[in-house]
Formats: sequence, structure tokens, C-alpha cells
Amino acid sequence: MTPEDQAKLGVEVPQARPSWELDPHPPFVTDKLEREEQRQFANWCLLHNYACVWHSTRARSRASLGTPDFVVGIRGRTWWIEFKRAPNPLTEDQKKFKALLEGQQIPYFVVYSCGEAIALVEADKK
Repeated sequence: MTPEDQAKLGVEVPQARPSWELDPHPPFVTDKLEREEQRQFANWCLLHNYACVWHSTRARSRASLGTPDFVVGIRGRTWWIEFKRAPNPLTEDQKKFKALLEGQQIPYFVVYSCGEAIALVEADKK
């Protein structure tokens, strides 16, 4: 999770990278493929019986252009989560969708691993 997202939520999510590294983007890169990280997070959501929409990378999505990979709803709270394989930046469509959400005061989160997505949801749902 980016430092900006952490500041919005008032949480600090530990990241597996050296503390001396000044550039906040991108965080630690795992050796797993993005789709594996997504699958693991989708399974975690199912295990906890959380409402979840996953736009899998297995096939081209038919969702609106730029829609994040996940929309997760728990107890009246919704997370819009985009998984990225560092150092891939957001596409132009993703940037536009992010701007639309944030224009409505809805946060858009970019994560780089399943663990980071779980930590995001766990930290914010309390």
C-alpha cells in the first residue's frame, strides 16, 4: 500500500523492503505472478465469507475500462483494490477510474501482494 493510502486510513502497513529505501514506489516484488496473488486474495475473501467481486486476469474483463481487480464489501465498507506487479504503473484507464472514485471521496488502493491486500482490509475493518 502506498504511503498516501496509509495516510488516508491512518494505518501503517509494514512492507518487506529496506527502511533506508526512500522511493515509496514500488514496494517489494514477490516471485509470484499477479494472478497468483489475486487468486490467493480471492480465496481469503471466500474463506471469510466477504462479499467480493474479482476481475480475474484469466480472461479479458468486460467491466468498465480501468475498473480495479477487486471490489470487497464488509460491514458497510467497500475497498476498491488494484493489484500490480511492480514496477508496472497504472494504465491511463486505471488512472481515470481512480480519479472518478476519488472525486466521489471513495479511496482506490494499489497493492503489490496478497499479504498487503489482507493487511489493508484487516487494518481498516476494525
